[in-house]
Amino acid sequence: MGGESAFARSNAALERAKALDPNLVSAAVTLATNWVERGELEKSYTEMEQLLKRRPEYGYAHFAVSYVLRYAGLLKEAQHECDTALALDPGDYRLRSCSEAFFLDGEYPRAMEYNALDAGSQFSKRDEVIILLRQGRNVEALEKLRTITDDGRYRLAQACIEKRPSSEIDELSKGVLGFALSDPEVRYTTAEIEAFCGRNQVALGLLRQAVQGRFCSYPALDSDPLFSSLRHTAEFQEIRVAAIDCQNKFVAFRNQHRQ
Repeated sequence: MGGESAFARSNAALERAKALDPNLVSAAVTLATNWVERGELEKSYTEMEQLLKRRPEYGYAHFAVSYVLRYAGLLKEAQHECDTALALDPGDYRLRSCSEAFFLDGEYPRAMEYNALDAGSQFSKRDEVIILLRQGRNVEALEKLRTITDDGRYRLAQACIEKRPSSEIDELSKGVLGFALSDPEVRYTTAEIEAFCGRNQVALGLLRQAVQGRFCSYPALDSDPLFSSLRHTAEFQEIRVAAIDCQNKFVAFRNQHRQ
């Protein structure tokens, strides 16, 4: 959440680490996930495929490939890479975000298995809230929301469950939109919360931005229960078409890359 200057410093430090130690896999993987969050799926995929050929035994490299595939919307393939990573490094808490490859696909018990790698953290609590909201388990979600202290999006979700005044919800939503939501996946989950709150136009705007940022999110869009109130709209259908195009471009690159 440090904005563009922090992101640039992160990339510079990781590039320097790679220069000092070309075999430092953690630096290569973290840099690749940074690229993904800026929409550079093909660049990251190429780098991580090459890394896997050199270090197939390294679970975190499989995680990086899953990260690319998740953003491309290829959830089954992402899940496979996550499970490979977990088998190789069963205690690596960094694999926690694999939960999102599963809950986007409606595989909630499997998502919770990955959340458990970092049980009790703010990260795992945030993911668990989305899982509970998707299942309509709002009372349990509210209990979990009251323990999240570091993210305004979840204060918004709490206010909506508690049916606070619309003026308060509006202010909380404005505060959320003021954050540096540079990661398109974060825009997607924020859109889920806004849709849950009934703020459909805000949700559609965030969803469009997520796809434009290359969080392709297809076919997740078709089954996400938090978007059920949006699917009938022409704007949602336009976003869906863009998500399919986003995925097709990545798949075409990968097919060419494999030749």
